[in-house]
Amino acid sequence: MIVDYSPKVRALLQSALEDAGFQVVGASNTSEALEIMTHGRPDLISLDLVKSGIDGPKFIYQLRKDRANKTIPLLVMTSTSDEKDDTAAPEELMKSRILSGPGVYLKSPLTPGGYVKTIRDALNVDPSDVEILGENLKKQLLEKLEGSDPETVKKVLSEL
Repeated sequence: MIVDYSPKVRALLQSALEDAGFQVVGASNTSEALEIMTHGRPDLISLDLVKSGIDGPKFIYQLRKDRANKTIPLLVMTSTSDEKDDTAAPEELMKSRILSGPGVYLKSPLTPGGYVKTIRDALNVDPSDVEILGENLKKQLLEKLEGSDPETVKKVLSEL
């Protein structure tokens, strides 16, 4: 799950992960993320700490407090330090014990390739595993669509 206020950033990160074979859901703020999580537990949460809605540290606290969600790997992204920014740096939050547990902290800007590598590392996923999964999904999809009429194929492809 990607939690980022910017639709452009969210789309870029989501596209990079999907191109690498991941299934991704996006949320524009932490309230939306919590709502999405009532329908299923994500394998990892990528959170823009600075501009994420209810403040990011509160979201992380709620996440870590919940027995079912406290082990979800967390990738916290922050903007480069800015004097106008009143949000504490991840290092400060860790010292104050607001952030704890497994987590990766990245400062923006970052490259899509570096972001995908960080996600793979955090989830302990080998790139070849994702490629194999993608090939298996492609094979299953082709088997399901075999013999389908052209309109059904168009509909399925438009949903992808």
